[in-house]
Amino acid sequence: MVDEGRLDDVLALVSLQDIAEAWSCFHERQRSNGWAATADPDSWAVDFWVTSSHSSGPESVIRQGLLALVDTVPEELLAYVGAGPLMNFVGPDEDRIAWIESVAAKSSRVRAALTAVAAWHEEGWVVERLERAAGAPLYRPAPTDK
Repeated sequence: MVDEGRLDDVLALVSLQDIAEAWSCFHERQRSNGWAATADPDSWAVDFWVTSSHSSGPESVIRQGLLALVDTVPEELLAYVGAGPLMNFVGPDEDRIAWIESVAAKSSRVRAALTAVAAWHEEGWVVERLERAAGAPLYRPAPTDK
C-alpha cells in the first residue's frame, strides 16, 4: 500500500503515532547495526515518509505526522527527522514555512530537527526564515576537494 501511494489505506490500518514509532525503531536499529543492508520490519514507515513528504499526502496529515515524529523519536534521532521527512517537506511554500516557524517557536525539538535540514539549494528567503526559526545555521555539507 505504501509503495503504491495509498496513504489513506495505510492510515485506515495504523495511526500517525504508529508510523512515527516504526520510523523511530527502524532508525534506531539501523544506527545500532552500522547501517548494514538488512531487511527491517519497519522499513514501511520510512517508505511512508518518502511517499508522503513531498505533496502526495493531505497537508494536515503530513504536518501532524511530522509533529508525531518529532515528539516520538529519541533526541539523538531528531537530526534524522530533519535530514529526512522535514527536509522533504521544506520548499518555497509560504504556508509551509510559516507553519514551520510557528511550531518551531513552541518546540525546542522542532528547532533541533530543523538544524539538520540541508536547504542550501532552496531560495534565500526560505533558508533565512528556517535558520531564524531554528535559532541556528542549517546543515551545509563540507566542500569537497576537486
